[in-house]
Amino acid sequence: MELKKSKVSSFLLLLTAAVLFVAMSTGIVQAQSYVVEQDFTLVNRTGETIVSILLSPTGASRWRAEDELGDYVLKHDHEIDIVFSPWDDARYWDIRAEFADGTYEEWYNFDLFKVSEIILNRNGTASYR
Repeated sequence: MELKKSKVSSFLLLLTAAVLFVAMSTGIVQAQSYVVEQDFTLVNRTGETIVSILLSPTGASRWRAEDELGDYVLKHDHEIDIVFSPWDDARYWDIRAEFADGTYEEWYNFDLFKVSEIILNRNGTASYR
C-alpha cells in the first residue's frame, strides 16, 4: 500500500512539473515572438530625384553602409517600402537622402515603432503617420 502512495505522489509531482514546464515554455516562446515592426513607406516630395537612402539608429556615429534603394532611384512623388530585419530593434532612426545633383539632406529621430509612412520634403522637414 505504501508503495502505491509513493508511485502516485511521484506521478503527481512529475505531472505538475511537466505542466509548469509547458506553461513556462509557452510564455517564453510568446515573449520572444513579440516583434515590433519598424517597416515603413518612404515618400519623396523633395522635388528632386533621390539616388541613395541611408538609415542609422538615432545616436549612432555613422550611417549604415547599405543603400536602401540599391540600384534604383526614387523620383519626386514616388515611394518605396523600407523593410527591416526582425533583428533590428532600435526604436528611433535617422534618414539621409542623397540627390542626383550631389547634395544631401538629413532627417532625424523618427519613432519607427509608431510611424508607417514618412514623407520627405526638400526644406529639411518631414511629415509622417
